[in-house]
Amino acid sequence: MRPARTYFVAAAFALLAALRAGAPLTGQAKDGTIKGAVKDASGAPVPGATVTLRSETTSRSTSVVTKPDGSYTFTSLEAGAYAVEAAREGFERSTRAHITLGAQPQTVYLILARREAAPNKDKDRPDEPDQSLARAEYSDQPQFKPGELADPAAAGGYSDSLAAPRRELVRDYLAPRDLGDSGRPDTGSSEAAIYRSGSGLLARQAFERATEVFARGVERYPRSERLEMGLGTALYARGQYDRAVRALLAAVDLAPSDPRAHVFLAKAFNASRAHPGGEAQEVIRRLEHWAQLEPQNPRAHYYYAMALWSTKRREMTGLDEVEAEMKRAAALDPRFADARLELGNLYADQARYTDAIREYQEAIRLQPDFAAAHYRLGQVYMHAGDKQRGREEFDAYERLRKPPGGIPKTGAP
Repeated sequence: MRPARTYFVAAAFALLAALRAGAPLTGQAKDGTIKGAVKDASGAPVPGATVTLRSETTSRSTSVVTKPDGSYTFTSLEAGAYAVEAAREGFERSTRAHITLGAQPQTVYLILARREAAPNKDKDRPDEPDQSLARAEYSDQPQFKPGELADPAAAGGYSDSLAAPRRELVRDYLAPRDLGDSGRPDTGSSEAAIYRSGSGLLARQAFERATEVFARGVERYPRSERLEMGLGTALYARGQYDRAVRALLAAVDLAPSDPRAHVFLAKAFNASRAHPGGEAQEVIRRLEHWAQLEPQNPRAHYYYAMALWSTKRREMTGLDEVEAEMKRAAALDPRFADARLELGNLYADQARYTDAIREYQEAIRLQPDFAAAHYRLGQVYMHAGDKQRGREEFDAYERLRKPPGGIPKTGAP
């Protein structure tokens, strides 16, 4: 027994000595550093901004405030993946995600765009569109939104107003099309009346009441594709993206050859932040099937790539397939500027700045008024150290942001 006791005492002293010396029990050294600066679109420093560092592995976070020169520093960090977010009153938030920290320090610059004042509104009026959504939002974090980046796995940097994609989806749903005779037993005059009623509410932006009407209609006519699509559209317009995905999954299953149902599903899924595992795979499976059914349809490959990207972004693995599908979309439609934008976003995510610049420039060549492409190109120039060109692209973005008579096109049809 004595040797065992001697070993135990020695081990205890060794553990105590390690604790006193501050040795990490996890075996990981905490000597990493992430530093950088926060600037506005003109390149001027932004002092007093709150910079939050979050571990993408543990979700733990810590914050600091930028110095007068806009700089910040986080030290004593473990190796791993991190996200950095900067925020200050009067500016839109900016985020960089998937920062891999190893033995070498990482330098991360964040660019804040000034926020415009939101128009006044009466918050007590029901079913009115949220005018505060009319502001453009900025973020460095890829958000996986196809072009429009409304969160789109956007893919980062710039997002058009959240109201714009909502209006677009409602407009597309209300577009005239021959749906009078679906050939299914549950579609008849009552189903048509529910469709007309729900569509009228959507047109008046009474989204909550439209949801109620379409939900009752789906209960009564569970095989009506257009009622399921109406329910998904109303839920999307209210920002209830996960519920919208479930309704649109049902619509796709009812009409597997309808490209519009697939586009609606992809947009709702892209807007959802949750992307739960099982549901995500269901969406991806259906969009992959669509791309296989229509191999010459560039948008089928585009939306499949975007959905696939949403599940690969955190791990940054399996991106070769995403790139291949997006390249296929661009090749099938040489005028498809959104595919070029998302290729640029994909490359920027991987710090492949030369490739990203090439794709953003091509998107702008195809569509000179593509505000999102100008903004993302400006960000990449900034990250690559070409501040002059970066500011030129930000200036172009500001000129295009509110053109006379409308907003710039920022999303794929």
